[in-house]
Amino acid sequence: MGYQPRWSPDNSTIAFLRGDASAFLMNPDGSNQRFVTSLPGAPSGQPTLRWSPRDSFLALMTGDTLIVRQEAGPQTTVPGLPPILGDFDWSPDGRHLGVQGTASAMADQDLWIVGPNDAGTPLAAVEQVLG
Repeated sequence: MGYQPRWSPDNSTIAFLRGDASAFLMNPDGSNQRFVTSLPGAPSGQPTLRWSPRDSFLALMTGDTLIVRQEAGPQTTVPGLPPILGDFDWSPDGRHLGVQGTASAMADQDLWIVGPNDAGTPLAAVEQVLG
């Protein structure tokens, strides 16, 4: 059984979750189901899965980890975020992520922007912009 179905931006693929936090892809007719990624260990919080608006990147987040992956590419754990994550969204151009998070359950949520670093490496620079 799957949950959180998400259409790819080009409508060719559906991403979905199984179990605690394992992401899979399939064709719209249900064929060609394939594993993409999962979060290590027991996930903290409800997993959230979202496609980037470009380049077929998928982002998967639980309460303490945010990873980004293309089907055939390496998996990247986004560095430098606070230990408790609440929500995230892609920018319209797919180059940045807006991430809600906090250092402690008793603190207010802050906003972080993740984007390319000065060398152009995608999603390698993290900046707290509100909090």
